[in-house]
Amino acid sequence: MTSNSSVRPAEIADISAIQRVAKKSWHAAHDDIVGADTVEEFVVDQYETESVQECIVAPNREFCVVEPKSIVGFADAGPADDRTYTLHRLYVHPDHWKDGHGSSLLAWTESALRDRGITTLQLMVMADNERAIEFYESQGFDRTGQNRDDRFDVESYVYAKEL
Repeated sequence: MTSNSSVRPAEIADISAIQRVAKKSWHAAHDDIVGADTVEEFVVDQYETESVQECIVAPNREFCVVEPKSIVGFADAGPADDRTYTLHRLYVHPDHWKDGHGSSLLAWTESALRDRGITTLQLMVMADNERAIEFYESQGFDRTGQNRDDRFDVESYVYAKEL
């Protein structure tokens, strides 16, 4: 992580920055896989202000942001079952890829989940998203399955990591 960065819990005041990062990172990572129009529709739908706010304030979720000077990334995890959480989102603005912010967000999230007694973190990633696959594998995640993501009509991989 760059020297003046910090990870902290997300706040309602962060929503517009989260939406900005989501739009930039989703387009950079997924336009070539599912198309820019599909990405735009998804971002508008999934990052609607009220929906993001509900995730930030939910007591059973861990939602954090990283900010060297302004918010450049975020992560959001929620329960799958009593001992497993799903990493729903981990995105960093493409101008800050390779700066260590994704690793910092993941470390913060994993620590918060261990404090909750969670033993496993799982996620799904599009099979053609090589950058994300490389990142998660470098962070100790193992591929545990594969399925069809009907929303995007693509193959996806399931990854998990014991905490």
